[in-house]
Amino acid sequence: MHPGVPATTLAEYLDLAPRLEGMDYGTSGVGSAGHLAGELLKARSGARLNHVSFRGGGPAMNDLVGGHVPSLIASAPTATGIMREGRIRALAATGARRSPFDPDIPTIAEQGFPGYAATNWYAVVVSSKVSPEIVATLNAILTKALKAPEVRLAYGQQGMETLASTQAEAAAHIAHETEVWKKVIADAGIRLD
Repeated sequence: MHPGVPATTLAEYLDLAPRLEGMDYGTSGVGSAGHLAGELLKARSGARLNHVSFRGGGPAMNDLVGGHVPSLIASAPTATGIMREGRIRALAATGARRSPFDPDIPTIAEQGFPGYAATNWYAVVVSSKVSPEIVATLNAILTKALKAPEVRLAYGQQGMETLASTQAEAAAHIAHETEVWKKVIADAGIRLD
């Protein structure tokens, strides 16, 4: 949130929307994790939120800091440093639980929208033609790397957590997320140009 916006809680932010003919929120682009998170909040809250698409998180953050867009739904690496410098204000975390790196920021779920969860996550996938033995070896190497203290520290400095999973856990997560976001995309009428 740009510091000039008179909202210090998510409720205050959503209450501003009708008075402003909708609250603009920027993201790194159409169909991005931030865009989908905003559409989910819009659907759950009924607030008039207007998506402003940028060509990446950097340009979106520049316009937020410059006051050209009042709010932004951004990834932790894009927002953490600037937020900790006090140049922007965080109103909510979009994950299911508070970040261990910024535990003072309440989640959207805690602020009146139970079950709300929108996280930016990454998975390493390979062709189905890759042998199970190679997949298991790659999973073991990646799991070891993600648990390494120096890797966890490097990610943590950017406000991100590392999470290693089994192949079955990853497949289940991908299937669950596909169903959740397919509905949000359809309901919001999101189309990639």
